[in-house]
Amino acid sequence: SGRLGKGSDAVLRSRSALSFGYGNFSIGYIQRYDYEIRASRDAAVLYYRIRNDLPVDQQAPYDVDIDAYSNRRDGIQFGYRLDGANWSLTPKLALYRGLDLIDGRLSGVATAGADNSFSYNASLDYLYRKDVLFERAFKQPEGTGLGLDLIGHWQPHARFDVDAALYDVAGWLWWRRVPGTQAVATSETSDRDDQGRLTVRPTLNGVEF
Repeated sequence: SGRLGKGSDAVLRSRSALSFGYGNFSIGYIQRYDYEIRASRDAAVLYYRIRNDLPVDQQAPYDVDIDAYSNRRDGIQFGYRLDGANWSLTPKLALYRGLDLIDGRLSGVATAGADNSFSYNASLDYLYRKDVLFERAFKQPEGTGLGLDLIGHWQPHARFDVDAALYDVAGWLWWRRVPGTQAVATSETSDRDDQGRLTVRPTLNGVEF
């Protein structure tokens, strides 16, 4: 609800971990949450104005393109520290369980009318573990994966040392039978009945898989 900036993208990388070590070995619990939204400038402007109850340019088409991705997972992480004369390197391998997934795209054009209503034509194509748009009921898919991190330490001098971490050096996450929806929505579909009366109503047509 603050001032609109120049950017129209949002990216979040979150991780939390709790580990225990014995000698050179370690084991722990890790949780990850990744979130990305890539939006066109028009989509960001339109959302900002609606969210903050600001006037929207009438009869000016807004090209709305939004790519959204989120992934939440947790698992067990194993590590082993390799020691050198003045350095150490710890590879950590995580075995993940998929908890949540959204991967989709919304693309279309929206135009504001004089009565604060919108006309629109849009297409939707997205995959999910939980259907947040249409609340579709189904058996949730299972996700499994792997992830590799590298943790390094180097001490070239008694009073100087360097620590570095490379996350997601390699990683995979597989989902079985991920459901999805492909649909086209329009606000202006009209037809006439036997008496010649015109009816206009929004429609949503698509497939679920």
